[in-house]
Amino acid sequence: ALRADEKHLHYKFLLYALQFPPVHNALLSRNRGTTVPRVLKTDITTLEIPCPPFTEQCRIAEVLGALDDKIDLNRRMNRTLEQMAQTIFQSWFIDFDGHTEFEESELGPIPKGWEACAIGDVVNILGGSTPSTKQPEFWEGGVHHWTTPKDLSGAQTSLLLSTERKVTDAGLDKIGSGLLPVDTFLLSSRAPVGYTTITRIPLAINQGYIAIPPNNRLSSYYLLHWAKANLEVIKGRAGGTTFQEISKRNFRPIPVLVPSQEVLRAFDNKIEPFFQRVEANQRESLSLTALRDTLLPRLISGELRVPEAEGMVEDVL
Repeated sequence: ALRADEKHLHYKFLLYALQFPPVHNALLSRNRGTTVPRVLKTDITTLEIPCPPFTEQCRIAEVLGALDDKIDLNRRMNRTLEQMAQTIFQSWFIDFDGHTEFEESELGPIPKGWEACAIGDVVNILGGSTPSTKQPEFWEGGVHHWTTPKDLSGAQTSLLLSTERKVTDAGLDKIGSGLLPVDTFLLSSRAPVGYTTITRIPLAINQGYIAIPPNNRLSSYYLLHWAKANLEVIKGRAGGTTFQEISKRNFRPIPVLVPSQEVLRAFDNKIEPFFQRVEANQRESLSLTALRDTLLPRLISGELRVPEAEGMVEDVL
């Protein structure tokens, strides 16, 4: 933990100074660990950081902080929107609010006219693979998004808009499931089991996913909220000794409630505006993050003056 002496160093400027690439790299170079990276307190206390006049530090922190504040606001707004959507799912498909006629099923009493089915009987379930990383022609200059569950680690929303890696046409040919369409539902099947997302870009997947492309019986929005509500049931089907994994074979028999098409369409129409807003917020945050990451090193180094940066930030906020 570092606490700034605020007679000389603004606390938020310290945060950004530690993200300044030369400072960050200098800190990494002092790693004393082999198995677990670590630095000692003495290594940190001798670390040199840029230190402009205090008033300048405050202005730099204010510019970069304005971007981070907007990113955080978007994150909190998205969390609220997704919670609202999950609450609607709970009301409609778990509590059955508004229904008066029921019939028995393997899931217990369900609204009359609805079905309880094995999920593998009502959707198409796909898996992916990893083209050989020893073959540069599969990766260098890649143009097709390719995802692993790592892309969902720490994700702020349930929509996937980008991936860390891309594959070439030759790499894509090595993946049997090919390029999956927009609005495919993804569930991580290992390392760990249970990350969920809806894709907003065409992409290919590795072997760590169960993928369900858009279909007529159960929408991607329904599957997303069903998986969140039934996560423990899904994890209960996982096996493995070294790490948990749920195979497509074990996933397919999981029972799922299939509502009437009329109700399913009404649900999608109800929550679609929520996710349109989530996507817009997320895309804005990606743009703001890129701007912050561009401005930070230039401001800390003095290459860019604060008034110019303030104008750039005002244009996007």
